[in-house]
Amino acid sequence: MGKPVFVYAGHSYHRLTSSTRFLLDLLEKNYRLSVIWDDSWQPSGKALRASQINDLNPDIVLFFQTIPARKELKKVKCKRLFLAPMHDHVVGNPQEIWSLVRSYGLRVLNFCRATHAIFAGFGYESRYVQYWPEPQIRLLSATDKLEIFFWARTREIGWPMLKSLLGSARPARIIFRAAADPGQALELPSSDEIREYNIEIVSGWLEKSRYLELLTSCNLFVAPRRHEGIGQSFLEAMSYGLAVIAPDSPTMNEYVQHGRNGYLYDFDAPTPLDFSNLHALCKQAAADVKDGHDAWRSRERAILDYLASSPSLGMRSAL
Repeated sequence: MGKPVFVYAGHSYHRLTSSTRFLLDLLEKNYRLSVIWDDSWQPSGKALRASQINDLNPDIVLFFQTIPARKELKKVKCKRLFLAPMHDHVVGNPQEIWSLVRSYGLRVLNFCRATHAIFAGFGYESRYVQYWPEPQIRLLSATDKLEIFFWARTREIGWPMLKSLLGSARPARIIFRAAADPGQALELPSSDEIREYNIEIVSGWLEKSRYLELLTSCNLFVAPRRHEGIGQSFLEAMSYGLAVIAPDSPTMNEYVQHGRNGYLYDFDAPTPLDFSNLHALCKQAAADVKDGHDAWRSRERAILDYLASSPSLGMRSAL
């Protein structure tokens, strides 16, 4: 008997960032995996259609972040349907998502504890698991010299926000990666600020090797968004031993502990941070990734068992 057929339907922006590759690799080892990318977020992109799924005759379907329109979802023949919602998506449009989950019997796989609590609190069948990347080998410099990697993706966490968090601190270096998310406009530092804060602006998309070269030349990473579904950008930074600056919101505050492996701040009332113990925080970030990844690997089997299980109303737990 062959492997079951698994259809993964995901937001096509993840195809560019490879941020869900960890899950696809796990599924590929255990299923005959087919991937469908949803381009509906692009101006001329096409939305998910039930026929794309039905033609593959799947045993299991997982909608990752994206979900078809109601009229298409009701045409999907497979009855073993799952949704992996992203916290930022749920915060933006919760009522419609909850309605689709309830109406069509979708079960939920959450990578965010806060999102899991929302679904479980309303009685939906939800499982939570925390993902941690594989730790990367990197010799950490025994210094508290401030070298920052800032990927500017949104206007709300832009240069003015970082400047307020720095206070009187003047970093030895800031790599300012100006690569906005779709539909976002960035505010760049002035020429005087570039000199004062030792800023190097890097524009456009980067090859992965160049990105990692710049990332690992720093010891502090600025989480670029207010809410994250998982947060692969800051998790990758932690895997290389960078401490993280992040707003005190999910999923960042489910990984970053203020003054231990990074810095959390109040998004609505940011105040300057104390970077005097940065080296210790970097060491702890690397150690936390190692422990977290070991825990993730031990839970992979439980994820697969959940995806293969039959519906069970009222099941609400963490893996």
